Amino acid sequence: MAGEKIKMATDIYAYLMRHKMVSRKESILRFYYDDMHVYDIVHQIANSFGTIILEGRDKLQLIADGTESVFATSFTHLKEKYSDIENKKEFYLLCHILMIYLSEIDGELSLRSRYELQGLSLYRLEELVTNVFSFWKEQLEIDQDFEKRWAVNIREEIELWLSKDLKDEGNKLTASMRNKFSIMKKALSLLESESLLTVIVEGEEPTVYAYQELFERIEGLFHNYERYTMLRNALLEARSRKEVEMNDSHKQVSNRRFALQATNENL
Repeated sequence: MAGEKIKMATDIYAYLMRHKMVSRKESILRFYYDDMHVYDIVHQIANSFGTIILEGRDKLQLIADGTESVFATSFTHLKEKYSDIENKKEFYLLCHILMIYLSEIDGELSLRSRYELQGLSLYRLEELVTNVFSFWKEQLEIDQDFEKRWAVNIREEIELWLSKDLKDEGNKLTASMRNKFSIMKKALSLLESESLLTVIVEGEEPTVYAYQELFERIEGLFHNYERYTMLRNALLEARSRKEVEMNDSHKQVSNRRFALQATNENL
């Protein structure tokens, strides 16, 4: 009996390994839900390989458990899958763009529903990325230890991003390092290939639509990552500073208009 349960659990884990994301209605998962021994063995196997089984509303996801996993994504592994990622500078830029995107859509149910149904335009994502990188650039100038806390050469990332044009002429959107839109498409394609989101070109405004499984992964995995928390805080601070700057700018414009109007009235 014990051998039969181990065989069932091994088959279930192998199925998850092969498909990465599986509907809860799949017949092979019957004993995963009905038999606690099989359930426990599947999770023991997952833990031994440094993976996590994330149980979502409709699907099960098999994902790597951080740096301890034999399946954890490193620059070398990612380069094998995406051979056109040339160096670690590009690798970290793509990763940080993804984390900025995830930080933006991460929030209460109403916020998540909006991004699931209405999406996030690439124009808005470009603004968020540029705001964060501009904030980092300011911090690098006043805090010598700022870069050390990130443990990567973010100066090179910032220079690479800020040196790029927004996009090519026309509506064609391709994944490359050619311009900001192409770089964002390249970063997002890492999640798009796992069926976690889709990028749709609607007129002249490409839009990113997140799937339910991406929000489940954010909740079940990314909230445990210190770097994700650091970046989310940086995003919130960058956004707050940008709003203050815009409000100050609007006040200055209003004050100038008021002063001009008062002068005209006196004349």
